[in-house]
Amino acid sequence: MKTRYTTLDILRALSIITMIIYHILWDLVNAFDVDLPWFYSETADAIQMAIRWSFILISGFCWSLGNRQIRRGIIVLLASV
Repeated sequence: MKTRYTTLDILRALSIITMIIYHILWDLVNAFDVDLPWFYSETADAIQMAIRWSFILISGFCWSLGNRQIRRGIIVLLASV
């Protein structure tokens, strides 16, 4: 049985949830023309950057904890095309 890192799981979940919320807001503003002036503020840019970097850093940290990294990397790469 593998050991789970609870803190890492919580951070990963929060990162994914915040990214989903950001993309819902992005869709509202850009696809459905909802007026959210806050979305284009410096604060929103900082939040967007924090979400992006947290997702990248957590994903990078988790990379070394998994098995079959090359196979998983190829699958993610193919899914992004």
